Amino acid sequence: MKKFLLSITLAMVLLPCKFITAQDYRPMAVDSAQWIVQKDDIQTPWIGDDFWEYYALGDTLVDETLYKKIYKRDLETDNHYPPYYAVSPYTLFALLRDDIAAKRVYAILLESQEECPAGEDVLFYDFSLSTGDTANQLCITSGIGDVIIGEVGVGVFFGISTRFFEAQGAYSPQGELYEGIGSSHGLFELMFTPFKSRYIFEVSLIFYCTKGDCPYIVSSNTMPAPIGTLVYPNPAKNLIYVEMPENGRFENSKIELYNIEGRLIYHTTPVSFSTQIPVQNLSSGLYLLRVWDGSKWAGSKVVKE
Repeated sequence: MKKFLLSITLAMVLLPCKFITAQDYRPMAVDSAQWIVQKDDIQTPWIGDDFWEYYALGDTLVDETLYKKIYKRDLETDNHYPPYYAVSPYTLFALLRDDIAAKRVYAILLESQEECPAGEDVLFYDFSLSTGDTANQLCITSGIGDVIIGEVGVGVFFGISTRFFEAQGAYSPQGELYEGIGSSHGLFELMFTPFKSRYIFEVSLIFYCTKGDCPYIVSSNTMPAPIGTLVYPNPAKNLIYVEMPENGRFENSKIELYNIEGRLIYHTTPVSFSTQIPVQNLSSGLYLLRVWDGSKWAGSKVVKE
């Protein structure tokens, strides 16, 4: 009964059409896109045990490359069906970009997740693949064995006509990739389909909305609250990025980096809301980063790998 109800729910938003047509690439990193992901404990009688949302809003530069900011917050529902209510504030989770010419999607996670490292520009989706190609270079397929692209076609998913790519694993189908949307398992979530009894949960993308008007979330048009100064990645290898709130001011700000002995080893005056600090020549270890926003100091411990 549980799987039957789940299939009905997904049928409302997934209407695949098995045909192939030529179309332009559909970008994924677009403002106001929203993804709702569900984690289902297979051993429980109801559909959905945990829910969370990704929200794309605003741009930032990393190494002169433009990324879309992706925020995340937790959701809950009264009866395991929409509407969903936010139970945590938005936090900046990742940076996302499209390589439109190559039909690929890259992301920088601000925290490590499963097989995907933090602070590195990693390939998450490759929509240039064809039938029979391997998808093992994708971060969302790392660690689950060989993944081969089966059928490629065009379908209607979450009310959007786009290309789909069936991912075939060593033992069973692993789900589908949707150009411009994500995968059947989410946005950054690892792709796997429960096999036999050793998997006790399943993660699925259950809703995708655009233009910030998602009927499945209460108060979905509320923008993420401005957050404080962001320092990433941590640990860092070559560069540390210091990103100040865009609703503040940076003209009177300054940034200082100290070693563990308290000696000032780097300082700069920001010229924009985003500042890069080179650390590739520093010794591995713990450092203290201090940021003056014109009225107060904020400190952050950073680790150089």
